[in-house]
Amino acid sequence: EYVMEPVARGYRSAVPNPVREGISNVFSNLGEPKNFLNNALQGNLDGAAASLYRLIVNTVFGLGGIFDVAGTVAGVAPREQGFGTTLGVWGVPSGPYLVLPFFGPSSVRDAPSLAVDLAAHPVTYVDHAWIRWGTSGLRAVDVRTSLLPLTDTVKASVDPYVMTREAYLSLKMRIRRKCDVTESQKFVDSRSRAFGFRSDVGFFPRSIRRSESMDSVN
Repeated sequence: EYVMEPVARGYRSAVPNPVREGISNVFSNLGEPKNFLNNALQGNLDGAAASLYRLIVNTVFGLGGIFDVAGTVAGVAPREQGFGTTLGVWGVPSGPYLVLPFFGPSSVRDAPSLAVDLAAHPVTYVDHAWIRWGTSGLRAVDVRTSLLPLTDTVKASVDPYVMTREAYLSLKMRIRRKCDVTESQKFVDSRSRAFGFRSDVGFFPRSIRRSESMDSVN
């Protein structure tokens, strides 16, 4: 509140919107390996295919991800996923609600999962420390800037803590429900059912196109 919020507001005021949008697109593109990994671990093959497609197309034709060609031209929306949601698909309970310094709302299940998501991020493997930390700092400012409208809404509420908690839990529940599979879609093998593998999708199904974007808090 006292550090990142003023920085984010200054960033929004000083940097033109097209530049901010390009930076956000680059970080979104860098997150596609994480999305691919978690969609694959959930058995969501169309989600994994969408993430892989977006990574290739936006990297090659979108100048490293500055332009979201896969979304605006091909109509392939992001399938954002985190390892916390993957654990939820595997049957791991979320546990108590937590508020982490600098990271914000989380849970006992999601908090340790941040390390796995970080390991899947390409910036983690940049050799030069100043590039790695500088990119991570810009990413944090970009994320915080995107949350400014929500911050204003929370501050205007009667109980900001309760509103933040309920909004976070509601979002995670919606994401979890989108990952659920019906009994008719599950393999007969109990281990396959535990991992939520889907039997009704191909590698590049039509549902990959113009799919809903799945929001995530990671």
